[in-house]
Amino acid sequence: MRIRTFVLALSTALLVAAPKAAMAQSAGVERLAEYPSGTFLENLDVLQDGRVVFTSYFAKTIEVLDPAGRVRTLASVSAHPVSILATDGGYLVAAHGEPFVSGPRFVETQQLLLLDPEGRELATFKAPDARFLNGMVRHVRARVLVADSIAATIWEVDPQARTVTPWLKDAALSQDPAVTGFRPGANGIKRQGDRLVVSNSSRGTLSTIAVDANGAPAGPVALLAQVGPIDDFLIGPGAEIIFATHGPALKRRAPDGTITTILATGCDGCTAVALWKGRDGSPALIVLTTGGLREGGKEPARVLRLPYPTSR
Repeated sequence: MRIRTFVLALSTALLVAAPKAAMAQSAGVERLAEYPSGTFLENLDVLQDGRVVFTSYFAKTIEVLDPAGRVRTLASVSAHPVSILATDGGYLVAAHGEPFVSGPRFVETQQLLLLDPEGRELATFKAPDARFLNGMVRHVRARVLVADSIAATIWEVDPQARTVTPWLKDAALSQDPAVTGFRPGANGIKRQGDRLVVSNSSRGTLSTIAVDANGAPAGPVALLAQVGPIDDFLIGPGAEIIFATHGPALKRRAPDGTITTILATGCDGCTAVALWKGRDGSPALIVLTTGGLREGGKEPARVLRLPYPTSR
């Protein structure tokens, strides 16, 4: 892997000026919180009580949003948090000991953090063979699967035993060698019935992996759709897929394959999206943005809420 090349390319991208994206004038879009330019909001998990926990990568903090739309810092952690999942005993966080802009050494610092329900850090354990831990999803027997954006691997994490083992390695999870500059390979990962759905940012794809009754992969990675720029995503109640583009737009893929734009502008480097609640209890989307930081944008990082899109 050309680790030095992709880090230099990514560092350069952070310094290149990009057009300022204006907030879309779509009805019902709310800015619940803003963070200073340079903040990289990365991933989130919706809790059973309606709160949303999300990661601030460079700040090394876990933030929490309550059902009323108020945001506060839940915890400061020892590494740069990428993704977070609630567990029976608190939270599991996939993290980088060094930020991805620090140079080639960052790939050697992949780790998992265990937090208690109040966000206190209980333990850390290393993922020595991982190269870029990214999205996570709950799996069988209280285990978790983690997508690796460089190693073309999905890892199985056992938080109790504190182990990280390969679950599946497949070339379809890798970065596209034809893409100039750095874009992550396998990124978001979700469970849909007896299969996983995985996004690949470098290849602009959504793919599926069959899962057997014991939680093992039941086949190779199969292409579901070519969707263009994509980061994390959600699978909606009607099997629609709503995805962040890590650009100004938020998009939706219908079960018939039709792709429509929910927000054309205003997402400013959006990284993650989840199903939440509107103020009246109706379905809504919660979206994290980075202010377009990776592309050189100077907008604040934002937490947005907008109505859940109707079927088209």
